[in-house]
Amino acid sequence: MSIIKAVYDHSLLLRASIASSGNDHRLGANEAPPAIMSVFLGAQLTQVLEDLAKGVTTKGTEPEWMHFGIDKIPAILRDNTDRNRTSPFAFTGNKFEFRAVGSSFNNAVPITVLNTIVANQLIETKKEIDSKLKSKKVFKDAVIDVLRKLYKESKGVCFEGNNYSAEWAAEAKKRGLPNVTTTPDALKAWVDKKSVAIFEDMKVLSKTEVHSRHHIKLEKYAKDIDIEAKLVIEMVNSIFVPAGVHYQNTLVKSLRGLKEFLPKHGALKSQTDLFSEVSSKIEAARKGVAALQESLESADKTEDAEEKALAYCHKVKPHFDAIRNAIDGLEGLVPAKDWPLPKYREMLFLI
Repeated sequence: MSIIKAVYDHSLLLRASIASSGNDHRLGANEAPPAIMSVFLGAQLTQVLEDLAKGVTTKGTEPEWMHFGIDKIPAILRDNTDRNRTSPFAFTGNKFEFRAVGSSFNNAVPITVLNTIVANQLIETKKEIDSKLKSKKVFKDAVIDVLRKLYKESKGVCFEGNNYSAEWAAEAKKRGLPNVTTTPDALKAWVDKKSVAIFEDMKVLSKTEVHSRHHIKLEKYAKDIDIEAKLVIEMVNSIFVPAGVHYQNTLVKSLRGLKEFLPKHGALKSQTDLFSEVSSKIEAARKGVAALQESLESADKTEDAEEKALAYCHKVKPHFDAIRNAIDGLEGLVPAKDWPLPKYREMLFLI
């Protein structure tokens, strides 16, 4: 219960611990758990905790049960579900897994944060149990009372369903669970008063060290997006647009031939439409690159680290999608032999 309570109380800090430009592409994009921090417990453990909150004793009769050593908390069956791969923080039989960490991420930061918030909550849990014992409560009864209280306070973070669904995002909002989808916004949790206090109280990081890490992460994010933006501009200008223009010239020659030899042929209109479509995709890509270049120059002039990261996030990065849509459309029109890179079809289905 201390782990669940820690995740509930410090979900923003947990989200900040795994924030990066690369991970933003995964979170909420059906490739990784969403940006909403929630806990999956499995059917058995959920039932036990629900019964505990109601004051009902759950009895287990199946094999492979886990024992807690407290009479009022029964042994529970090790989770035998599909482990709910959409959950960012799941109980998988005998352990919790924090699944929102990026594949290339250094685990040291999320582990540090996780250990800090759980250790802090264990201390708080012990204080509450000790307080109960001072009133002459039996130890096991005191533990049950505290566990019941913690579960009632933090059960909002527990979710067993599809974390990717729009319904869950709406439900999470009702429960008061934060949904921070971008890194610069998520990183604000590092320097929140509550976060700084817990690091200092647990003697893990000083205020200066926390702010330093926040600053470094902001700078890295801005540099990552800056590199990506410049690469997008270069690839569009030197690879994709030239390929589109080359095909455009081929279509011009074909149209001229049709007009000369078959001026009333039906193919003339279809090829004219194709030419217009290719031209519009090239124009959209060029306009997107121009807008990206302008926003890039503006963001680069910003001095403050947080403002710069926010500018790259909310003013530079949004141009990527428009350019991507234009180039994807162009890729679907230009013949494979004229396209300078492997097409998605080739990467997915050809060996």
